[in-house]
This record gives sequence, C-alpha cells and structure tokens, in this order.
Amino acid sequence: MDTPLTSLPFLDRSQPPQPKSPIRVDFPTWHEAMLPNGLKIMVYEQHDTPVVSIRLYSHAGALYDGTHQKASMFAFALLMQGTRSRTAEQNCR
Repeated sequence: MDTPLTSLPFLDRSQPPQPKSPIRVDFPTWHEAMLPNGLKIMVYEQHDTPVVSIRLYSHAGALYDGTHQKASMFAFALLMQGTRSRTAEQNCR
C-alpha cells in the first residue's frame, strides 16, 4: 500500500532528533584455559540454544613468518606456479 507523502506527519528538520536512552547489553562470561600444547581455549556457554560453534584462529601468514619468510614464500611459489619439471598440481599431491 502506497502512502502519499502529504499524509506523513510533519518532521521539524530545524531541530536535531532527541537521543533515545541506551540499551542494556549483557555480554556472556568467557572461560579461558590453556592446553599443555599451548593452545588457548576460550568458551562461553549459552544453554538456551542447542548449537555448538567452533572457530579456530591461528597466527599464520607472512606477518608471522619472521626469519622463515623466504622459505614460506618459496614454498608458496612452488605450490602455486610449479617448477620446470613439475606442475603446481603435481607439487600439491
């Protein structure tokens, strides 16, 4: 249903709108643990939803290569471009 603009209430654009009161947000309590292998685990429970969600974040990529940056760039080139005697697909097997 289309409403004609003439039937909409008049808005006084000369004054800014009044702010509304802030909404209360309750963040869950996180529990942290460290496995013997150094893996940090962060968990929060929400029992009213029967869902399990797992996310894995890893310090990976060129930013974290440090002194091994050239080796990882070389390995990446081998995997993506191949060599004279092997294709990239053969290197990935």
